[in-house]
Amino acid sequence: MSRPKSRQVGTAGLVLRYRDGKCARTCRRCGEWDTAPGWRAALRAAREHAADHAADHAATDARYVGTPWGVPTHKLPPTSRRRRPLRRLAAFLVVLALAALAFTLILANVTGHAAPRPAPAAPSIAIMPTTPAAAAGPQGQVPTPAGPPATNAGGQWIPQPEPTPPGNSSAGGGR
Repeated sequence: MSRPKSRQVGTAGLVLRYRDGKCARTCRRCGEWDTAPGWRAALRAAREHAADHAADHAATDARYVGTPWGVPTHKLPPTSRRRRPLRRLAAFLVVLALAALAFTLILANVTGHAAPRPAPAAPSIAIMPTTPAAAAGPQGQVPTPAGPPATNAGGQWIPQPEPTPPGNSSAGGGR
């Protein structure tokens, strides 16, 4: 019984010997497969087949030089180097527009805080208070209640308690 072995012939040819002693040759380029009576006969047939490919497909092979596995370039998936120039230009314009928008927003925010607004001009007519001066407190302020006075269940106004003078306070711990 012979040992299995294989040998590459040319760029696409392969010669195989199986455990039972049978030999075969195959071509990875065109897919041709054939059996041979022995190892030497299979090598001879594989070399002749490779020479036929070299003569018949010289023009075809020259066209696909540099492509993987002899696949035409137009059948390969697109690579990042083959990007369309319009796509790059569109991406650049989008980035430029976003940068301009961000710059204007930052500039508007900074200039809004740069200087206070000028005070409005004083009115030419003097505005007189409508409340009498006697109702004003000691500092000249008139107290403003937080809301309308409370009413009782019958809808009658409850009078507000008289304010205590500032010197007579009952708050605190009188001894």
